[in-house]
Amino acid sequence: MEKLLNSIEDSKVRNSLLNSVRDGVLWAIMFGFAENYIVPFLFYFQASVFLSSLVQGVSQFSLGLGQLTGAKILLFLRRRKNLVRGMVFLHGFSWILIFFLTWKTGNPWVGMVLFSLGIFASNLGSPAWASWMNDLVPPRQRGVFWGKRNRIIGLAQFISILTGGVVLFLGKRAGHELTSFGILFLLAAAARISCLMPLSRQYEPEFHKPDRESEFHFYVFLGKLFNTNFGRFTLFVMGINFSVYVSASLIPAYLLKVLKVGYLEYSLITMTSAILTLMFMPYWGPLADRYGNRRVLVATGLVIPFLALGWTLFSSLWALLAIQIFSGFVWAGFNLCMSNYIYDAVRPVNLPKIYAYFNTLNTFSMFTGTLVGGALADLLIHWDVRIAGLGPLRLVFFLSFLIRLGLFLMLQGRFKEVRPAETSPPIRYFYVDKPRTYLMARFRRGTLRLKRVSRLFKRE
Repeated sequence: MEKLLNSIEDSKVRNSLLNSVRDGVLWAIMFGFAENYIVPFLFYFQASVFLSSLVQGVSQFSLGLGQLTGAKILLFLRRRKNLVRGMVFLHGFSWILIFFLTWKTGNPWVGMVLFSLGIFASNLGSPAWASWMNDLVPPRQRGVFWGKRNRIIGLAQFISILTGGVVLFLGKRAGHELTSFGILFLLAAAARISCLMPLSRQYEPEFHKPDRESEFHFYVFLGKLFNTNFGRFTLFVMGINFSVYVSASLIPAYLLKVLKVGYLEYSLITMTSAILTLMFMPYWGPLADRYGNRRVLVATGLVIPFLALGWTLFSSLWALLAIQIFSGFVWAGFNLCMSNYIYDAVRPVNLPKIYAYFNTLNTFSMFTGTLVGGALADLLIHWDVRIAGLGPLRLVFFLSFLIRLGLFLMLQGRFKEVRPAETSPPIRYFYVDKPRTYLMARFRRGTLRLKRVSRLFKRE
């Protein structure tokens, strides 16, 4: 990162990007201390499986609604910095309210509502922040900057999630579990509010408002869902996200309620996929550039159903950890190429609006998936339904596998690649042949570095 920043001549931009990295690290600390543990916190107050599922769905819906509203607010702003800073403060303060009001009332629904409002506030400022950062990052260095920034944030997430797990583990063992949550949530609030310092130090270039007369309206976007290539791509991603959240929102309840894992094991399993998703993106990037984003979306989308099947068939923590590692690998390719496909398919003038519309529809599909999964899980638990040795939650995992596979087969052929690409090798290449050569190349580079270091010591 230091080399990249030193290559930027404008000192105001260079210092702003450095402060953006600091802002990202503080956000990661907030996420690792609090957001990653919101479901265990609500379980402490006897939240139901349905509520634990709903909290993730409602937070996704709040995210999409916040971005959609924030994109509208951009039309009336003079300065983006003020909105971003105000929403960051509200998000940080929400963690104080979440803890104290849930504690005082003993009602997990209070925590869920306040958590969703905090997510909404944070994402209300997201379009303004994205527009601000888009003006700051030099176009030729965007890929490198965001890649390096995401890696630093990923490392900060890893450390903070693990630290949070240790604090909760020790607190529960000492009989002070609620106090441990309180410490983590207050630290998370302090970290998020501390983001105001690096944000205040960031330079804000002159803001050119979008042209309201040429605004691309939401109803126009909805009207094109079924009869345009990008619309059919949106439906494909919506179908995948709906089917995934039928079961993904139940994973915390499955780990804590059924398998009764401790906080350390919970931390390890839940953070693995998210962290590795960031780490594996450099693997998929060149493949997408060469063979097209659609090909990688299909190659990863085909495997996504079988991740749910893994949760159906296995309950060993080591097996689930292996599934999460592979999940991080697969989702890295899917998420990267989903974003890149949008950039390739949409005209730059329409990109901010369409990205907000796209996210709104996808968060709505995630929300709907959590409602279906949570309601079904509650019914199966109430009637104590067991089939072929599978309990209620594992039955929902299996249903998610069937829905994922069905929607993938139905929607994957409906959209096309939008830029020239080479003819793709078979799917085996992405999962067997290329990883083998990729790992061998990484091993060779690591060996060469060790040899260079050993030569330095020999010279000394």
